Amino acid sequence: MLDFALQYAAHGWPVFQVSGHKVPFKGSHGHLDATTDQAVITGWFQKRPKANIALATGAIIVLDLDGSKAFESPRGRELGALAQAHGGLPRTLTARTARGVHLYYACPPGVTIRSSNERREGAGADGVDLKGNGGFVVLPPSVNARSQFQYEWLHNIQLAVMPDWLVKWAQELGGVSQSNVSLQSLGAKPDYLKQTQSTTAKSTKAALGVEYNARELQRILSALKAVPADHYDTWIEIGMALHSLDWERSDGTSVAFDIWDRWSATCAPKYHPVGMAEKWASFGRTGRTEISIATLFHHASRHGWQPPAPPAVNVEQEARPQAPQQTASPQPQSPAAGGHLNGHQLPAALTAPSGSESPLIKLNENYAVIGDIGGRCLVMGWVQSKVDDTVFVPSFQTFKSFAERHAHQYVMATKPKGDEWVHEPQQLGTAWLKWGRRRTYDGLDMVPNGPEVLPNNHLNLWRGMAVQPMQGPWPLMKYHIAKVLARANEAALDYIIKWAAWKLQHPGECPQVALVFKGSKGAGKGTFARTLRQFFGAHGLQVFNSKHLVGQFNAHLRNCLLLYADEAFWAGDKQGESTLKGLITEPTIPIEQKGVDLIDWKNRIGLI
Repeated sequence: MLDFALQYAAHGWPVFQVSGHKVPFKGSHGHLDATTDQAVITGWFQKRPKANIALATGAIIVLDLDGSKAFESPRGRELGALAQAHGGLPRTLTARTARGVHLYYACPPGVTIRSSNERREGAGADGVDLKGNGGFVVLPPSVNARSQFQYEWLHNIQLAVMPDWLVKWAQELGGVSQSNVSLQSLGAKPDYLKQTQSTTAKSTKAALGVEYNARELQRILSALKAVPADHYDTWIEIGMALHSLDWERSDGTSVAFDIWDRWSATCAPKYHPVGMAEKWASFGRTGRTEISIATLFHHASRHGWQPPAPPAVNVEQEARPQAPQQTASPQPQSPAAGGHLNGHQLPAALTAPSGSESPLIKLNENYAVIGDIGGRCLVMGWVQSKVDDTVFVPSFQTFKSFAERHAHQYVMATKPKGDEWVHEPQQLGTAWLKWGRRRTYDGLDMVPNGPEVLPNNHLNLWRGMAVQPMQGPWPLMKYHIAKVLARANEAALDYIIKWAAWKLQHPGECPQVALVFKGSKGAGKGTFARTLRQFFGAHGLQVFNSKHLVGQFNAHLRNCLLLYADEAFWAGDKQGESTLKGLITEPTIPIEQKGVDLIDWKNRIGLI
């Protein structure tokens, strides 16, 4: 775990330790202890080497889809409808948890998003939680003590920035605040900032973990806003906490005293300027070393304070793995096989670039594991259609078949051996199936113009149109439709053009009416149909045999939006008549393929 914690910290992720039950350890301050200081982190894991790793959220916001029915909860339905209206949740770094998934987003600069958990009707109920300021999430490869589930990363992609519509939704849940505190009101910075080796600077670093800086000052001012100054014991402890900073100027005045004095003045009935300095001086004689700046943050947290977000993560480009600073502890292992570290993968910002030549990454580009295909978990890839070799359709194979197919290739994998990790060759197919970064989805759907991954972690089969729309005349095709297909009938011409236009404008809907053209062979009936089919690219299909239209195994129709049946049906085929009618008018069609249970699939097919 230490190796992973150091890797996270090296890339600016503030981490701390939690137990297997997601609880901070006794004596700690939970997410307030989160740090990127590798020496501190090393010390933690020397004491508790098997502790889990947690991320203090704030700069990184996490959508916690808790449970398989998270989108059926009140908040889940609201989020699902909103996401659908905006083309789906942005694809981003995602982790699998014991009950669902964590979607990681970078918080926009200057915005603070607070944590907000959805209220549940009962223990264990599914829902959607928002982890922001004041919250935390458990990071892979931590292990849930109750279920023994090991957290894992699902996608090797960059962290996405939260879009405006998702930020607005978060505002309505937990609120968004922007700081407007003036730092200049406290006067000049302490002179010791120019004396990096001064005793005062060292004292400040020991108390805060960082030297005096505008960010730490902002954090303290934010916390004090939440604490009322009307209780004597609290007033004393806050003063002692600020006194422990030793933020003194060269003229003998103190920045920390000014902060305490102005905070004390917020309780006008009890504030007395005379005597403040004398009380301040007495704090150095109390000998109460257990009071530090953490005491202030503790009081603020009790009054509902949420700490301001740390600096946003740089999401403009993938960061390359960096070696941590030298410490007395063992160093993190370098990612092998495109980020395959100890059987798990780190976030995209910590892994090899997507252009890596790793054979595991190459497989990841062409294959994915689908959790439920007619009751089976299968590996999906894209292959040329046996019906029409100009289009590619999904193809499925079992884990065993996939492993055997790639058994002739090997990749170096890291495995546990006794108390050590060793590198050994492993068959490529088997290694990919066990790889934490393999693409894995819960199911399939097809939503034209939707995102690659739909909100319910279903892979979208939509591959896009093959042409881009543009204005301009098309006299030859219009003449062909009018003279050959409509036989100069204005009503028929208008119907054909409107049918085609509607299908292009609504590719994901079934017209419930088929276009049928009758005429002698070679008259030109297929010219229009073939052109329209080409518009749909991978989602257009041309068949020549009735078994491909109404036959038993019809998995090729799963990816089809426009189907051109070229001389494929004979009016005397009574057996296939009901199947054909259902293909035209029914909202769902049964998809049948060998070795898989019958699947009800939404009918989106336009038939010619």
